[in-house]
Amino acid sequence: MKRALKIAVVMGMVTALGLLGLMPVAAQQPGVTVTRAISPASVAAGGEATVTITIAGAYGGIGSVVETLPAGFSYVPGSSSIAPPPPGVDGQVLSFALVGDTSFSYKVTASDSAGQHPITGELRYGLQQPRSVVSVSGDSSVTVATPSGVTATRAISPASVVGGGQVTVTITVAGAYDVGSLVETLPAGFSYVSGSSDIEPTVNGQNLSFSLLREASLSYKVTASGSAGQHLFTGQLTYEIDKTRVSVGGDSSVTVATPSGVTATRSVSPGSLPTGGGQATVTITIVGDYGGIGAVVETLPAGFSYVDGSVNPSDITPTVDGQQLSFSLLGETSLSYR
Repeated sequence: MKRALKIAVVMGMVTALGLLGLMPVAAQQPGVTVTRAISPASVAAGGEATVTITIAGAYGGIGSVVETLPAGFSYVPGSSSIAPPPPGVDGQVLSFALVGDTSFSYKVTASDSAGQHPITGELRYGLQQPRSVVSVSGDSSVTVATPSGVTATRAISPASVVGGGQVTVTITVAGAYDVGSLVETLPAGFSYVSGSSDIEPTVNGQNLSFSLLREASLSYKVTASGSAGQHLFTGQLTYEIDKTRVSVGGDSSVTVATPSGVTATRSVSPGSLPTGGGQATVTITIVGDYGGIGAVVETLPAGFSYVDGSVNPSDITPTVDGQQLSFSLLGETSLSYR
């Protein structure tokens, strides 16, 4: 039988015998010990450690090891050396089903909190109810150390732009490392434009992921949102096999300012329409020196729709995305649509 089926059959026997009142009193088998070894014993914030469990003595071959991870630590999926099924994960508690296993290993990712973090566990075995229990001895903690020597710093230029303007972000890495990755999280409404010629990121929503190979710096450009105010960037450098993590320091925000003296005014005619598909003309008037390059983005009410080809000047063709219309400008100071 497959491993998972063996486990299911044995657990069914345990349940049935318990219901029939045939379970003897729990008795720990003499000489059964469980030992934990953790390597490395000290990791940087977010680094990985391998935990190895070794069972000595005759425990009958059927049981489970239950490990409780420190707060903020997490199991690395697929890292268990035991054949399927994978361990049960319930918050910080991991349950590994045993069928004759005398040793196995798994990996954990450390928290970002520096200091010593305890791991506790126990072996539960036998057909008796309650089952025999042996506490896990050996290594009992992982130390999370503050990474030293490698830093990542962000510089943003310019620090203030008008809505839709572009900024250049430069990341500088100091200290020796071999391989790593940088993940930058852009503020809401900001969008990626371009990166260094030889380092193009993977873009996933607001997250940019750059793969690194000893690079000491990289830069990328983003377009700012149209929302005035201060907008925050966050980032993290992960490097080496143990996945040491360093937060990106330096500049952390861009201020989006409303352009001085530029206004855009909408007029709608007529202001009242009959139900069932009446049409209105919307006119946008721009006052002030906006540089001649821009876009007007209009969001129509639910149920309203743009009349195709109704823009004046006629050489402006809007992009239509649901209820949103985007009109690209090239020196225009007014436009209208229906």
